Amino acid sequence: MKNALHLLAAAVFLSAVAAGVRAVETGTTDEGTGKAVKDTAKKTEDTAKAPKAKDTAKTPKKTTSKDRKIASFTDDAKKLKSLELTEEQQKLLGEAKAARGNAMEKWSQLNARSLEAAAAQASKAKGKSSAGARKRLEALKKSYEQGRQRIAAQHERKMFAILTPEQRGKWNAPILAADVCKELTSVKLDAEQKQKVLDLCQPPAQRLLEPTAAGKNPTIVKSLVGQTYARVLTAEQRKTYNEKKRPAKAKSTRRKSTGR
Repeated sequence: MKNALHLLAAAVFLSAVAAGVRAVETGTTDEGTGKAVKDTAKKTEDTAKAPKAKDTAKTPKKTTSKDRKIASFTDDAKKLKSLELTEEQQKLLGEAKAARGNAMEKWSQLNARSLEAAAAQASKAKGKSSAGARKRLEALKKSYEQGRQRIAAQHERKMFAILTPEQRGKWNAPILAADVCKELTSVKLDAEQKQKVLDLCQPPAQRLLEPTAAGKNPTIVKSLVGQTYARVLTAEQRKTYNEKKRPAKAKSTRRKSTGR
């Protein structure tokens, strides 16, 4: 009895399948069979449209940099705009910035494995070997950071070279002038004198092949202070400046004589 029922069920199933196949071939369906065929077709279509899973084995993992950002003069968009760059200069600067970013990223990737290995070794080391492992890690970090600074400086000079001498002067002169005025704080320069100081700073500012910063060019600033003293200060201001400087010079002389 059971065998008969199984045979009957199988016959009904095969009959339904055959009907579905005929319906697909002829394009005619009854209500039940048509619904089954449509459902099957819809599932097939949905599967085809479904986005394929990404092959993570073939996709390189993007490096997440935790490095401290190294500033660039190109970060100051407002001051850069004041230089009135030509379209060609803007294009060249954009390309140079991209090259700088690529070079920094390559350096990071080049050193990533050795830094990770040194860090892992330092974390696992115990006893006497721990201090040595930490020392090696710090030395490696220092060397890596020096490399980053070197690469950044090289590209900074390349980008600054895109500017004309006048644009370089416009960028650097106010920074040099601020250092000169700081040195001459005791004489209280007026607005006209400050403008003269700025004008004096133009020639050396234009000759600088990289963007300067406060306190970065002491030799140039010392020369500019001397020029300002001779060509800008009044007799009364020079007297005041000398009086302020004399105690400092005397103190420095005493220290040298005593060896302290």
